[in-house]
Amino acid sequence: MTSKDLPFQYEIGRRSNYVGSGKEVQVENIRAYISQPNYGSNKAVILVHDIYGWQFPDTRYITDILASNGYITICPDFFLGKEPWKSNNHWHDFADWLKQRDPMKVDKTTAVIMKFLKEKYNAIKIGIIRDSEDRYELLNPTFFIFGGKDHTISLDQVALLEEKLKEYCRVDYKVKIYPGQVHGFAQCKPEDMKPEDVPFMEEARMDMIDWLNKYIMTAAESAMANEANPCPCNIADKFEYEGLGHEVSVEHIRAYLNKPSHHTDKAVIVIHDIFGWQLPNTRFIADMLASNGYIAICPDFYKGQAPWTPSSDWATFDDWLKTRDSKHINKLVYQFMVTALEQKLKQQCKTEFEVKIYPGQTHGFVHRKREDINPQDKPYIEEARKDMLNWLNRYI
Repeated sequence: MTSKDLPFQYEIGRRSNYVGSGKEVQVENIRAYISQPNYGSNKAVILVHDIYGWQFPDTRYITDILASNGYITICPDFFLGKEPWKSNNHWHDFADWLKQRDPMKVDKTTAVIMKFLKEKYNAIKIGIIRDSEDRYELLNPTFFIFGGKDHTISLDQVALLEEKLKEYCRVDYKVKIYPGQVHGFAQCKPEDMKPEDVPFMEEARMDMIDWLNKYIMTAAESAMANEANPCPCNIADKFEYEGLGHEVSVEHIRAYLNKPSHHTDKAVIVIHDIFGWQLPNTRFIADMLASNGYIAICPDFYKGQAPWTPSSDWATFDDWLKTRDSKHINKLVYQFMVTALEQKLKQQCKTEFEVKIYPGQTHGFVHRKREDINPQDKPYIEEARKDMLNWLNRYI
């Protein structure tokens, strides 16, 4: 095998097209791609691209994912107009090519971008995601993601890194190896990956977001964001969220629809809860599903009837529910009902199913937005969302 055949030099041309939901901007002499969440945020991330440059579709895909998780995310052109590496270049020319694009000399560009984020977006906390890091005396908490089959970095090199970090590093760090994964696996889109690799990709992204949340989204801010009653949740206390999709009419039914940026024939119908199809949390989940490759639609299953509102008298809930063809589950018998459901499924269901209870979680916990989550609940929310996407990926 020659060096040009190594798996980490993935073929850009084989990647599915990705347009991106952000935009290109000019920051002084630097071109950049920036993507923002749909609600106000003062948390930002600078994404340092790899050798394939700031316009590489996979890099923009990760930028958009970070934005969908609440971070103003920007990927500047750290090559400052110089050509990125191309998959048809000869690998023996790489060393000379790299001399003009020293990955360690990015401080000036980073300083310009940080100034831009602070002045234009009032960013008070900024994280940095980059392809590699050779320093051991780290100044800030750092999470290292490695593929078990990354031909650019051997497992011996990873072991040496851990050894040096233990010796020199005085801030929090984490090193994690994802079995069987090649270089750049965490930034691939699901449709560009083998089915058996998707769980590792999703795990790496979840780990990355958790790390950012731990050090950029403080516990105090998270606690302030979720003082609403757990059920029925107080919509008025929820952060405003307009959604990335649009409203449509399907015959006599109104619905909220969002599609991924690439073509897909996989779809999910989101059934709203008592607060209706226009609840921001429900649209947030629909958008999250779309960002993971599914056409997601949430119809108005009440067909124009008013949804439940937090100001309604809870004593009237049973009568309200009778006109909306559903069943009221009393909190006192909830556990019994779930157990009975599981027993019935075992007796009568002929297809695969799974019933899972997430300890201590209230109604609607899965579709709360990050700013509406108590810190102690976040692991269960992330776990439930990951379980949901894994189930969809498995069967759709």
